[in-house]
Amino acid sequence: MILTYDNRYNVLVLAPDPGATPSDYRSQHLPIRSILRRRHRGTFSKAMQRWVFTPTEDRYTDLLSDRSFECGVSSEAEAWYMREHRWQRIATRSSAVIRDVKLIGKTKPYLHQVVGYEWLRTARAGLLTDEMGLGKTKQAIDAFCSMGERVVIVSPNSVRSVWGSEYQTHGWGDRAGAWESFTCTPNHDTKSRIKLVNAWSLWEGKTPPLILNYESIIRMPDEFLAACKDSILILDEAHRIKNIKAKVTKLIHKAEPAHLWMLTGTPIANKPEDLWSLAHLVKPGILGWTWWEFSKRYLKRGYFKNVTGYNHLEEIREAFRQVSFGRKKADCLDLPEKIFETREVELNPEERRAYKQMATDLKAWIEENCVEGVPLTVTEATTFATRYMRLRQITDGFVSDSATGTQDFVKKPTKIQEVLDIWEDSGRKRMVVWCKWRPTIEQLVGVLRNADAVCMSIHGGVESYIRSDNVSGWSCHPGAILVCQMDTAGEGLNLQAADLQVFLDLPETPKQRLQCVDRLHRIGQKNTVTVVDIIAKDTVDAKILKSLGRKLELVDEITTASTKVELLEVVG
Repeated sequence: MILTYDNRYNVLVLAPDPGATPSDYRSQHLPIRSILRRRHRGTFSKAMQRWVFTPTEDRYTDLLSDRSFECGVSSEAEAWYMREHRWQRIATRSSAVIRDVKLIGKTKPYLHQVVGYEWLRTARAGLLTDEMGLGKTKQAIDAFCSMGERVVIVSPNSVRSVWGSEYQTHGWGDRAGAWESFTCTPNHDTKSRIKLVNAWSLWEGKTPPLILNYESIIRMPDEFLAACKDSILILDEAHRIKNIKAKVTKLIHKAEPAHLWMLTGTPIANKPEDLWSLAHLVKPGILGWTWWEFSKRYLKRGYFKNVTGYNHLEEIREAFRQVSFGRKKADCLDLPEKIFETREVELNPEERRAYKQMATDLKAWIEENCVEGVPLTVTEATTFATRYMRLRQITDGFVSDSATGTQDFVKKPTKIQEVLDIWEDSGRKRMVVWCKWRPTIEQLVGVLRNADAVCMSIHGGVESYIRSDNVSGWSCHPGAILVCQMDTAGEGLNLQAADLQVFLDLPETPKQRLQCVDRLHRIGQKNTVTVVDIIAKDTVDAKILKSLGRKLELVDEITTASTKVELLEVVG
């Protein structure tokens, strides 16, 4: 028998020898069918009348080395193997050999960026998972500029302007400055977006990339799919498409680009099942041809069909290795260290009184509405999460008036005053402050400006072009403070102009915390990065910090808690 590769279905196929009849093939594979099924996880395709296998390096080498049967290899299979796994040989070259790679870019790359550039060029589809701060954007720009093909970039809205400025900095060619002509902005209505995409499609010569955001492509699916046809499709912060039920994920799975490059520093955002959508785009079938097949093999489910554990985690790790390529900063760069500090503050009497009342009410709600041993319903989980959010907001000084019920800040919010003290203690140096809620950001900006601080903010209500101007102005002033909303500014921004950052509110997930911290700890940072967590004493802040330290998902603790004891532990 001969091992070949079928490009139409992206599978390895065990085909009969040239000139063999169907009966000859049956006599060859029937005696070893259990070996093919169990040892090599093969499937007999009735449509093809052939044994087919998921195209991975291990499957390829195991089939050829199995002494239970004789198996040759076709030129198609050899070509597939050389094409798909060339990057592994590149990654293991010596530094001297890597420096011989001809990379003529506008800016000089680091050594690890040359390896990533070569890997992207040779991969038809792949997941670049370099740790945040290693320059995934530059690697992608160098790769597509060297190939000369049309490029469609899809990114979160907050990162869209970053791609434009990075393309102006690193892009090759005469039209590197024309990116603004083909960038969809939130101000564009659907007709304007479609007109822009059509204009890009008609552009002749050296075409600048088409830069879109995830929210815009679902409003013009036909135009998006047409633009992607035979182009290079780059998905920045690709963990955004982990939800297979989302419209944007379904749309991207329909695209037929010549190359698909996905960039993310956090491919598994929260749970191993986040990987299926990404892996399936790179190598269909590597973790099952359908979500149902993946779920059946790898997920353990409880009585209420909730995920309680995982099977065959080693197979998931192997699949991840096959579809991705990534490095750690510690292995590539000599970056300065990160120092974590905790500032514990005591709430003032007004804040403490409001916090104690809310905590008591929440515990009473748990006792009244939750049944021991029964998981929360969706409605109950939503109610609990809302009350829990109010509990956290009170630690920021955002309390409710007992008489009118209106919400407002106390006269001197303790944690906000602590931010001002940290800035003063640092010698009024440039810094970044991370917050979760817009009212807190607006209150903090007012306090800082009253103290004569140069202060800019980035949150969901700030237009994209203003965000870019705010970052530029902040980076030029030695004592400026940039106040950022974590959900808005936690991805894609380059904030290495500062080395001090403060978390007024703690993020709820380890992924979000890492994203925020690494906005400063990245290429170009020359100083030790100090991370300060402001914790209100005897509040939920301590619980959240402990959860982040254990790398647990706080949202999961809230929505999957099944007993009163667990819920009360979350409240603290």
